[in-house]
Amino acid sequence: MITSDGKIIGKNFGGKYMYVVDEQGMIRIGTRAQQHMPHPTLTGGLDPTVRAAGEVDIRAGQIYSINNLSGHFRPSPDSLGTIYNAFSRLPDNAFKADFRGFQVFYF
Repeated sequence: MITSDGKIIGKNFGGKYMYVVDEQGMIRIGTRAQQHMPHPTLTGGLDPTVRAAGEVDIRAGQIYSINNLSGHFRPSPDSLGTIYNAFSRLPDNAFKADFRGFQVFYF
């Protein structure tokens, strides 16, 4: 959920969260709830199909960085295009002025 001023949830919302981009291209962001909860919990099912997965770092309600780090899905560097396309649909003010970009991890 993005507020009218571009904040993710609210101005004080922050931390590292897992995300997936589902088959429809929708971004689903969630928390591990201080447990070892893998990325599939965001989409349900035993072995869901996703187009991309990783972590998003949110600071003061805005996106600071995005990566493809998912031990469960182990997305290829090619998934970065999917990640970029999904997140680029968000308004510019959803990103920090010093946005660190899209960081690629190789598995």
